[in-house]
Amino acid sequence: MSPGSGGPFDRLRRRLRHFDGLGDVRDFLAVGVELLRVPFDLSRLGLSRLLVRLDAPRRARGVRPVGGAALARARRLALYADVWLRYQRPPNPCLRRSLVLFGRLRRMGVPVTFCLGIRTEEPLGADGPVLGHAWLELGGQTILESEGGAAMRATTFRYPLDPPPQARFA
Repeated sequence: MSPGSGGPFDRLRRRLRHFDGLGDVRDFLAVGVELLRVPFDLSRLGLSRLLVRLDAPRRARGVRPVGGAALARARRLALYADVWLRYQRPPNPCLRRSLVLFGRLRRMGVPVTFCLGIRTEEPLGADGPVLGHAWLELGGQTILESEGGAAMRATTFRYPLDPPPQARFA
């Protein structure tokens, strides 16, 4: 081994520098596992029952005020999902990402809404391609989306149907 290459512990230490602590490492690994489980859970439960299951802990605890710490953690969880999806390259990555983030944020008490719809690069009715898309909203505003996800949308499904009034990140 050359003097500057370091051993396996040095490589591990370089990779772990991106995390603030063991809780972040746990969250990163848990998001990866949850992303892999989504197709199995969808085929076993269906979308409606899976959403109810993901929402159950939040219904038991209620909604908490959404502050800067929750926003920072939500962004970090979205980043973790994006890293995993870059390596997994699954079909329907936005659906997997949105379901995992929905469950995680609802467990944190953040009153996000899961949305499905169609996404177009052109106004609806044009001859351009129409694609399915999944995303999250908070207080009627789309959150945790990349710039590419900000194309024109028409919502076809929401869960829960009645989002809490004007819940927003502070």
